[in-house]
Amino acid sequence: MSLHCTIFLNTFQPGKKYAVIGHNGSGKSTLFRAIMKYVTLSNGKIELGTQNVREYDTSEEMIDVCQDEHMFAASFGKNVSLFGTYSRDRLPEIERTLQSDMIRTVQSSSDCTTLSGGQQQYVHLVRLLLSDCPIMLLDEPFSAMDKANRDLLQQKLLSLPNKTLLVITHDLSTEHLSMYDEVLILKDGNLCFAGNPKEAVSEIQKFL
Repeated sequence: MSLHCTIFLNTFQPGKKYAVIGHNGSGKSTLFRAIMKYVTLSNGKIELGTQNVREYDTSEEMIDVCQDEHMFAASFGKNVSLFGTYSRDRLPEIERTLQSDMIRTVQSSSDCTTLSGGQQQYVHLVRLLLSDCPIMLLDEPFSAMDKANRDLLQQKLLSLPNKTLLVITHDLSTEHLSMYDEVLILKDGNLCFAGNPKEAVSEIQKFL
């Protein structure tokens, strides 16, 4: 099921991975909040398939991880499952997929609010995958991690089949952007460019 944002005149195709870039205040986070129905658009609309997202429950279709994602003063298991909202049956499979050395520390935590920033981001990623939603929105999901874990986890996440990912990133390197199917460049609330990573690298300086 495709996600269509008419306010930005862009359709996100199932299973594709999108990098969303732009300077501070360009509208990246606002776009995500609008898709997730945290804010109401003054014009335009967002459709999932052919239906306006505001007209039905999208909780099983979309999930997001924002920079100020809440962490509960509870165990790893309770945090990733949202106190039983998501089944923990797939947890061993997800942990094997991510293969991060962080898992030993976070698994044993009885209060995840005491974890480091990078470890908390890892918990949020596990929660994201445990939800198994087909559309995932991530706002700088690896910003607090060390380079080794950041490189490993973003590679794992972007290789997931059958998941549509929209990722806000400030890493504009050719190596990083080449991991995505398409790059979107936003400026002053407008979509200035949408194209493949190779084209995006040559366009970045025009808008950023």
